[in-house]
Amino acid sequence: MESLALADTGFLLFLMCGKSYALVSLVSREAGSYWQQRNLVIVLGSHLGFIITSTAVTALIAIERCVCVVSPFKAKTFLKTRYIAIVILTMGIYALVVKNTALGLKYLTVKVQDPATNTTIFISRLTPFYLRHKTIIDTIYSDLLSVTVPTLSLVVVIVCTSVTVVKLKLSLQWRQKSNASSTVIVTSAEKREAAVTRMLVTVCCLYVICMTPSVMRTFALHRLPGFLISGYLCNTFKVTTALVHLLEVINASANFFIYLKQSSRYKATLFQMCSKFRCLRDTGKKSDAEMSVVSRSVVNSRASNIDCRQHLGQSKGPYNLDTEAGHM
Repeated sequence: MESLALADTGFLLFLMCGKSYALVSLVSREAGSYWQQRNLVIVLGSHLGFIITSTAVTALIAIERCVCVVSPFKAKTFLKTRYIAIVILTMGIYALVVKNTALGLKYLTVKVQDPATNTTIFISRLTPFYLRHKTIIDTIYSDLLSVTVPTLSLVVVIVCTSVTVVKLKLSLQWRQKSNASSTVIVTSAEKREAAVTRMLVTVCCLYVICMTPSVMRTFALHRLPGFLISGYLCNTFKVTTALVHLLEVINASANFFIYLKQSSRYKATLFQMCSKFRCLRDTGKKSDAEMSVVSRSVVNSRASNIDCRQHLGQSKGPYNLDTEAGHM
């Protein structure tokens, strides 16, 4: 879950960075145009890399839950945390490096004059290096990552989630019959395992709903020549792209609320972190208050010392012979 949350967080952060050109355009239209095009090279690669990493992690989660439900003993033997971490780390590095490198080699930002508005704008053009090696770059960048990984992950998630749901239903029916005859006692560990499985099945179902349009759009880009922003299906392309981006954001954002709703451990850890942050904030405020109290006490003590000195100086006053004679 941690790796999936990290990939989704990275995706959302780079998505916000990529869309920040709209705010930059409010200050400077030229700077906003430049950042909108540089987004293709600087931000978009990491944005797409984190999406691919998230899809791969979701597929691994579906496989792990399916194996745990179908054959728990084999899961403990083969699906070790270290092996899964190595696979996720390798996939994440590969996706980020390939996406950023390919986009950097593919696009070049140039400055041109817009004859319609007589203003300077920035546009992206294909580099000569990409035009010479178009087949190789498209195979690595598009065919392997943009098509193969999401499609394969979607199929794996659908199959594994279906098997997991069927197995859970059969197990639930068996337990209900066993409980009726009072021959089997369900332990707390088994209840926690079932709760975790239901939660991860919910995550996988959300992934299938949100990512199926993205995979279909990718196939349409490769199969329909007019399905482009400048083609005869441009309106369909724009609507489909907006819908796909919205579903990707929902998929990346909703997992947090699923964990918060269905995982008591996740909720307890989150509240513990928030309480620690609040304690640190309260400690900082308390320290500031104590420092202010100490400062005021120091100022007051200095002021009282000055008053005492002035009072002593006034009590001594000039030497008066008549006063001294009266005391005698």
